[in-house]
Amino acid sequence: MIVKYMKHFATTVQSADELSSKSTVRVFNKQRLELIQTCRGIAALFVLLFHVTELSHEKANQTFMFGLFQSGDAGVNFFFVLSGFIVYWVHRFDIGRTDRLKPFVLKRLIRIYPFYWIITFALIPVYFLIPGFGQGYEHDSNVIIKSLLLLPQNHPPVLTVGWSLSYEILFYLIFCLMIFLRPKISRRIVAGWLLGTLLVQVLRFNPGLEIESNLWLQFVFSTHNFEFALGCLSAYVVAHNNVQLREGFIFLAMGSFLCVSYGLSQTAQSTLDRVLACGIPSMLIVVGAASLDLGQSLKLPRIFSFLGDASYSIYLIHYPCLSVIFKIALMLNLFNGFGYLISTGLIVMITLAIGCLTYIWIEKPLLSFFRKNLLPSPC
Repeated sequence: MIVKYMKHFATTVQSADELSSKSTVRVFNKQRLELIQTCRGIAALFVLLFHVTELSHEKANQTFMFGLFQSGDAGVNFFFVLSGFIVYWVHRFDIGRTDRLKPFVLKRLIRIYPFYWIITFALIPVYFLIPGFGQGYEHDSNVIIKSLLLLPQNHPPVLTVGWSLSYEILFYLIFCLMIFLRPKISRRIVAGWLLGTLLVQVLRFNPGLEIESNLWLQFVFSTHNFEFALGCLSAYVVAHNNVQLREGFIFLAMGSFLCVSYGLSQTAQSTLDRVLACGIPSMLIVVGAASLDLGQSLKLPRIFSFLGDASYSIYLIHYPCLSVIFKIALMLNLFNGFGYLISTGLIVMITLAIGCLTYIWIEKPLLSFFRKNLLPSPC
């Protein structure tokens, strides 16, 4: 079934001319998908609550919300599927068009690196000035350089959540090949990449091959590749088919995602099992959300799409903010003074507020500046 799915995904790699010549391709005037944007905010919130659960146990010896969000790291799996969807949806007509490579690369670099560097550079002095803040490897210049470049390492980068951005960069590089090369060639590369990923996961526990100890092999052929592919396949399904789904479908898909991710958090599962178990419900959620976005005019409260807009800021700053605020709360004895539930709720709200203000004051103006000065127009 996996091989069949990979072959199906490989066929999605087509040039803009090929796409425009087929009557099955749907052309949409609606550019902004509000439900998809809302999903980004939900995924960021899910990861935030996972780290609240983790730090509550570590710092306060308490269980946050009965452990409901101990599977919240599955929000990262959801993020990867969303990323695959968004990149393919926005750039599907750029595939096979060499002239679209430069704008694509600039857009992706501008989106990821400048704001990430600001947060990382703000963190580096903290690791040097405050003893006990961090794990110690953050002082290593080699670690700092690799962190800034988002190169894979044997431990998390200086900004802990930055590990996931390394996989984003890898996916962008693969998509660059899809834009730069002829579709006939890029189809084979993508299929080989996914088949190689499956093969590495099958052989990784063979002690004679030493795959487990090979960092780059594990990185290039990570199981997260399937999540990006599922996201691209989601966009392909929505773009090439008149998918009409009701709200109940999304709720059913969300329910299966929550149940599966929580169940996996209670058992020891392989990374491949986890990726497929979380990735497939994520794909169903994305297909449902996009089809509803395109099929009707949804009137969502602005706060939902705003959280999606601010999701990158929330995702990058939430862990260092939580770490600092938890330390302050313990120093001031707030958990005993206000009670654990109220104190933790305040910590979550303060962290979210900082993330949203960071988006408004730093990330958004930064993106506008670079887009205005670096991107060709129109792009």
